[in-house]
Amino acid sequence: TLLVGSSMGGIITAYMGSAYPEIFGNLGVFSLASWFSERDFIRFTDHHPLYNENKVFIQVGTNEGDEVDAKFVSNMNQAYIDCTLRYYQSLLRSGLPMDNIRLHIMANEIHHEMHWARHLVEFLRFSLLNK
Repeated sequence: TLLVGSSMGGIITAYMGSAYPEIFGNLGVFSLASWFSERDFIRFTDHHPLYNENKVFIQVGTNEGDEVDAKFVSNMNQAYIDCTLRYYQSLLRSGLPMDNIRLHIMANEIHHEMHWARHLVEFLRFSLLNK
């Protein structure tokens, strides 16, 4: 079963995948917005590993933040990248094979559906065709 989400949907997707790896075997995590609860999120993913056959496609842009975000975190662009990398590292620490993870850090992409839509086909190819 495939599950994909962006932003807050990305954290929900990652959480559901870790909570129920036997149900959600292929995860698409776009613009992961785990910065507001990063410590708890990573602790959860560290303690709830995916199965070795699960696959995770991760995408983040380098320009995810905006003026509103700056009220919460001073450098939101970097915060999105850092959250993404910590999630990637958590997956590796928990034993998910590197070949079952795709990490895409995309220059100049913003926090927007137009970019997520561009990566949806890549996620499907990776999940269903292993390409």
